[in-house]
Amino acid sequence: MKNETTSSDPLLSAPTAPADTELAARDYFDLAGNWTINKTFSLRAGVLNLFDKDPPIVSGTAGAFGALADPSIYGNGNTFPGTYDTLGRQIFLNLTMKF
Repeated sequence: MKNETTSSDPLLSAPTAPADTELAARDYFDLAGNWTINKTFSLRAGVLNLFDKDPPIVSGTAGAFGALADPSIYGNGNTFPGTYDTLGRQIFLNLTMKF
């Protein structure tokens, strides 16, 4: 898609950014494990987004849906955090005690 001007007015005729009509696929791999130490204690650990894959960055004119898909409305300004992992790699550890 080529850049198009938005107005015939010379002050407003700057080219616009091409729309992000398609985003690349993202695969996130998580790894988790649980170890029952004894009847009282269990340990759970894992890594979310194991390979630290970044979310796609999109412009403010995302997709053929126009404003309906604008990340500044439904996202955080440059991606869609409800769909893509925006925090990067996360490591967790949980020790549970039953009594």
